[in-house]
Amino acid sequence: MLILHGEHDFLVPVEAAREHHRVVPQSELVLYDASHFMVFRGGERLAPTLGEFIDRADAGQATRRVDADPGRVAAADNPFDSAVIPRATGVTLLVLVALIAVATLLTEDFACIGAGLLVAQGRIGFFAATLACFISIVIGDVLLYWAGHSLGRPWLSRAPLKWVLTPRQVQRSTEWFQRRGPMVVFISRFIPGTRVASYFTAGLLRTGFWRFLLYFTLAVAIWTPFLVGIASFLGTRIFDYFHVFERWALPSVVGLLILAWLVAKILPLLFSWRGRRRIRGWLCRRRHWEFWSPWVFYPPVVLWTLWLALKYRSATLFTAANPAMPAGGFIGESKTDILDGLGPRWVAPYRRVAGSLASAQQVSEVRRSE
Repeated sequence: MLILHGEHDFLVPVEAAREHHRVVPQSELVLYDASHFMVFRGGERLAPTLGEFIDRADAGQATRRVDADPGRVAAADNPFDSAVIPRATGVTLLVLVALIAVATLLTEDFACIGAGLLVAQGRIGFFAATLACFISIVIGDVLLYWAGHSLGRPWLSRAPLKWVLTPRQVQRSTEWFQRRGPMVVFISRFIPGTRVASYFTAGLLRTGFWRFLLYFTLAVAIWTPFLVGIASFLGTRIFDYFHVFERWALPSVVGLLILAWLVAKILPLLFSWRGRRRIRGWLCRRRHWEFWSPWVFYPPVVLWTLWLALKYRSATLFTAANPAMPAGGFIGESKTDILDGLGPRWVAPYRRVAGSLASAQQVSEVRRSE
C-alpha cells in the first residue's frame, strides 16, 4: 500500500493519512507540501512516486504484511487514539458547526454539552462551538415564540380552551405577561423544563417581540458560554452533575419562591400582637375541616364515593346518604319538604315566600308570618 497525502489538505486532515499508515503496517507514506487538490495541480510530482511503487509491486519487491516490521505490526493492533484528531478547519469545521446547530434545535443543553466536550478534545475552538449553539438556540426560541403568536392564539377562541379561559382572563394574563413575562423568559433559560412553555406562552399572549428578543438573547448569551465552558472543563463528568441539576433545578426554584413568599408574608406578622393572633387564627382554622377550601376537602370525598360505587356496583349509591330525600338530596330536592320531614321539634318556624313576588310583597309576606 502506498499512501500519498498533502500536508495542507483542508478536507481530509493529514492525521487521517498517518492513522492509515499506522493500521496498515506494510504501507508506505509520502507527504507533499500541497493541498487536497495536489492530484489536479501537481500530478507531475506524484507520477514518479506512483510509477516506482507500481514497478516494485509488479516485481514482488514491495513490502507485504508478512514482511512488515514487527514493531509496526504490534502498533497496528493498538486501539485508535482519539487524541490524534486535529482541530477542525475549513469544510470540516463548517460541517461540525452545522451538526451542533441542528442538535441544538433538538436538545439545547445536551448539544451545548456535546460542543463543550469537542472543545475539551481539541476538535473545535471554544468560540466556534459557543457561536454555533448561541445562534441555533436564538433561532429555536424565536420559532417557539412565533408558533405561540401565530398558531396558539386562534385556539383560545375554540373549544375546549374557550370553556375554561374567558376573554377577560386572557386579557388579564396578557397584561401580566407584558409586565413580568420578559423576566420569566430570562429566568426560564436557566431552569430546564420551563423554556418551551415560557416562550410559547410569550407568543401566545402577544408579548412585545423586540423586548422578548432582548431578554432571551441576553439569557442565552450568559447561559451558552457558561455551559459550553463548564463542559469543556469537566469533560464527561458534566453529565453526572447536569442530570442532578436538571432533576432539582425546577423544584429548588419553586421551593425558594415559596420560602421567600412565606418569609415576606409571615415574618412581619411575628413582630406584632395582631399579627401573631392572625397566624394563630389561621392555624386553628386549618385544624377544622369545616374551614378547609372545597378544592382540598372534596377531592378525597369524591374518590371515596367512586370507590364505594365500584365496590357495591351502583353508580347511584351516594343517594342512599339521605334516604328521606329524593335522590338523597343530591339535586332538585325541596328545602321545605326536607324541613317538614324533620318536624317542628327540630326546625325553627319558617314561611315559604314565592320568588315570583316583588321585593316589597316578599317583605310583607315575611312580616305577616311574625
